[in-house]
Amino acid sequence: MNKSLRNGCLLFVIVLGVSGCTSNSEPPVETEPVEMQAEVLVDQEKVEEIFSPAPRIEVILPSLEQSELPQSAVDIADHAALAEIQEVIESGAVLLSEDGQFRPEEKVTRGEFMTWMYRYDSKGIKPHRPNRGTYPDLSAEHPYFSTIEGITAAGVVMGYPDGTIGVDLPLSREEIGLIWGRYQQDGNVMNPFDNIQALIPYKDKEKISQLYIYAVGGYRQLYKEVFGDEEELRPKQAVTRAEAARWMVKGPKGVGGEVEQVESPPRARLNMESSSEVVQQVEIIDITGHPVQDKIVWMIESGVIDMQGEKRFRPDHRITRRDFIHWMYQNDAKGIEPMSPSQPTFSDVASDDPSYGIVEGMVAKQRLMGDPEGTLRLDDLLTREELVLLWGEYVQHRSITEKAGHTLNALKYAKDGDKVGDAYRYAVGAYFPMMRTVFGNTPIINPQVPVTRAEAVQWIVDTTHP
Repeated sequence: MNKSLRNGCLLFVIVLGVSGCTSNSEPPVETEPVEMQAEVLVDQEKVEEIFSPAPRIEVILPSLEQSELPQSAVDIADHAALAEIQEVIESGAVLLSEDGQFRPEEKVTRGEFMTWMYRYDSKGIKPHRPNRGTYPDLSAEHPYFSTIEGITAAGVVMGYPDGTIGVDLPLSREEIGLIWGRYQQDGNVMNPFDNIQALIPYKDKEKISQLYIYAVGGYRQLYKEVFGDEEELRPKQAVTRAEAARWMVKGPKGVGGEVEQVESPPRARLNMESSSEVVQQVEIIDITGHPVQDKIVWMIESGVIDMQGEKRFRPDHRITRRDFIHWMYQNDAKGIEPMSPSQPTFSDVASDDPSYGIVEGMVAKQRLMGDPEGTLRLDDLLTREELVLLWGEYVQHRSITEKAGHTLNALKYAKDGDKVGDAYRYAVGAYFPMMRTVFGNTPIINPQVPVTRAEAVQWIVDTTHP
C-alpha cells in the first residue's frame, strides 16, 4: 500500500471513530468520554508522525589538517628553482613540513614524484583502494597507496618490469622521463622511433638503460633545462626535490590536462526547500579534501545515499552492482514502484532479496536488464563498462537501446577500445566523453576495472544534476 492510500485510510478510521458511525441504523452506543479521548489522542499521534516533514540532512566534515600547514617555504629564498618550487607548492601538489621546510636538495622518491604529478594535474583520475593491491611492494597502509592505484587503474603509470613499483626508492634521472611520459601518454615515449638514441646529446648515453632510452631521447631538451646543458647526464643519479618541481612546471602536459569539471549542485537542494527546522547531522570522517567531496556531500544530504549511522563513506573502495542500482533509483525513481511478482525475473535475485522489489519494478518499466544467463550478480563489483550499460538502460539512452552505429566511432579514440565487451560497446561509445571525465582524461578506458564509490557518485551527479 502506498503512503497516500495508507494516510487516507487512517484518517477515515479516525473520522469514523469520532463520529461514532456504525453499520446499523441504531443509535451509537455511549462510550466513556475519557476512554474515547485517549483513543483519539493515540490516533492523532500517528497522524502527526506520518505527516511530519523529514528532517533536513546536514553533513558534518572534520577540518582538513593540511590547511594548517605552512604555504610558503622558508628554505628556498635564493634557490635557482624558486619560481617553480613556489608554483608546485601553491598548486597543492607539494605539502610542506610543519616548520615550513621544502628541502630542495634532498632526493625525491618515486612515490613522491608520482603523487606530486597527480596533485599537480590529476587528469580527472580518482584514487582507488582495491582489496588486493597491484604491486607486491606497495602495502595498503602506505600513504601513496590509493593515489598510485588510481593512476594505475587509469592505465597511465606502470612499475618496473618485475611488477614492483619502488615507491620509496630514489627517483633517478633516467626514470623521471619515463614516468612523466607514461603519465602524459606522450607519443614520443609511448610510440618512439627507433633511431632516437642517435639524437641523445650526452657522452654517457650508453649508460642509459634500454627501458628509458626513448624517454630520455624524447625529452632531451627538457633534460637540459632541468639538469643543465652538460656533456654527461649521469642517468643513475638521484633527482632532487627542486629538480622534480622544475620538471613538472616546465614539462609538456601531453594528453589530458585539465578536465572540464561539472559543478556540484547546491548542497541538499531538495532538502533545503523544506520548511522544516528539524536537522539531522551526519558526520563523515573520510572524504575531507577528496576530489569528489562536494558531490558525495550532496548525494548524502539529498537522501540518495543513506549512511545508516556509518561515519566512513569509503570513497576509494569499489562499489557493488547492488549499491549502484539502488543509488540510481534513489536519485531518480522515474515513477517506478517496487513490485513483488510470484516468479522472479533473475535466477539469482530471489523474492526474499532486499533488492527484489526495486529490481522487479525496474524490469517492469524496461529499465533494467541482466546477463544473457538470466542473472543480475548484485553483489559483484561494478566495472566501468557495466556502469555505462546499467545507466544507459535505466535512463533509456536511445543510442544504446537502439544500438546506433555512429556511437561506435568513439571507440576508435581509445587505445583499448577493442577490449570492451560486445554487450557494452554501444554504451561505452555513447558515454565515452563522460567516461573520460569520471575515470580520467586519458585515451585508456580499462573497461573491466571496478568502479569506486566516489566515481559512481560523480557519474550520477554529473550526468543528472549539471
